[in-house]
Amino acid sequence: MSRKRLALLLTLLYALGIGVLSHIPGLQTPRTLPWSDKLLHALLYAGFGTCLLLSVSAHRPHWKRWQLWGTVLLLGALYAATDEWHQRFVPGRIPDATDWAADVVGLTASLLLSRLWLPWWIRTLR
Repeated sequence: MSRKRLALLLTLLYALGIGVLSHIPGLQTPRTLPWSDKLLHALLYAGFGTCLLLSVSAHRPHWKRWQLWGTVLLLGALYAATDEWHQRFVPGRIPDATDWAADVVGLTASLLLSRLWLPWWIRTLR
């Protein structure tokens, strides 16, 4: 399997995993800390942002960083918004704009951390 297909498959599976978690009725995160829910959102979407970046950069290795980052932020933020909207229809789940904001923070963190490995990844694709 090529890296492009593998990166796309990983991204789709990660998105599916997020969707499955959002579809569990009444799923609650542990409330050990007041911000633990937001931290979990950020960590989950940092992983999703990494998958998105791998996939987008594999399909567009010649794009500039701002194009890659903009695409990942747009796709990730839209997916996070649809995920929150979807929760309106799941019993015991409530859509929350602050959850969406935590998702975007996680996406952004993944992009900032990508500066460490993205140049290597793109070199291997060329």
